[in-house]
Amino acid sequence: MIWSKHVAVTYARQHAHLHSTGYCARAVAAAIRAGGVKINGSGTWYSDFIQHGMYPGPRYRELKPAFKLYRHY
Repeated sequence: MIWSKHVAVTYARQHAHLHSTGYCARAVAAAIRAGGVKINGSGTWYSDFIQHGMYPGPRYRELKPAFKLYRHY
């Protein structure tokens, strides 16, 4: 699968808001898809802030749900 980081970044820039809308994971997934990668964004967290670990909040750190890491080479 071919992924274009240029297309993904262009999409993200064109769809960015002046303030957070509370949907960072949805926005990042849309940009990745625009670049050419087919992903299913459900259950996977992307963040727009520096997290203190893998999980985005205290309840997630308590429950430690399963996750998958994806890499593009």
